[in-house]
Amino acid sequence: FQLLYSSRNKNPWAANISLKVATGNYFLAPSLRFVNAMNGTYYPGLIDPRLPFLMDKKNNATYQGLANGGGNTGNTVDITTNTFYAVETSPLVMGSFAEKKFIESEALFLANGGTATSVGSTQAAYDAYLAGIRANMSKLGVKTADTLAYLSNPLVAVGPAGLTMQNIMHEKQIALYLSPEAWDDVRRYDYNPLVFVGMALPLNQWTGMNGGFIRRSGLPNDELGRNPNATAANQLTTVKVWWDQ
Repeated sequence: FQLLYSSRNKNPWAANISLKVATGNYFLAPSLRFVNAMNGTYYPGLIDPRLPFLMDKKNNATYQGLANGGGNTGNTVDITTNTFYAVETSPLVMGSFAEKKFIESEALFLANGGTATSVGSTQAAYDAYLAGIRANMSKLGVKTADTLAYLSNPLVAVGPAGLTMQNIMHEKQIALYLSPEAWDDVRRYDYNPLVFVGMALPLNQWTGMNGGFIRRSGLPNDELGRNPNATAANQLTTVKVWWDQ
């Protein structure tokens, strides 16, 4: 399920990000944690072939993301018109076969008694995990040889007995790149660094957060100013939404 765009009706990631980056109007960049999960930093010996499809390191030697809360310095990658999701005519993916397979893998993993930190599951859960990876790489246009090399890496080819929620969620988050659904998973697993390697509070966090992770979006000021019921419903962004209780 995806929305299609044209050079007249531009993909929003192109209109709001990549075209601004191209004109020097810097906006944002992939995060340090996300990039480190793909460039071999968090998983030594595993460099993801999807990196150049998701972000552009231009003439830089390495892929390095932007530290959350650290300001607009230190990154070597940007979301440009050379990437899969940020071309004017790129589709905006709302739901994919890859996402479906990772949902299936997680459900089967949990149904088998799995937890956030347990190891091992069923063949069906493992097969769905591998199918999700293949589907996402196929969607992006990764070469078959690169896909097979990645799938045969021992850090990916863990077998049913070695499957963990970290494996599933690591791959699902890559498949959901730029999708808000990825944040739902992070919240469901309480920003657990054992599930999402490297997960930590942002640098220079606002003291009003009291050291807590963000759990909801704040209401816009125009809503608070015009809707008398909004103030009563407004809560701190550290308060969990109803499904996350």
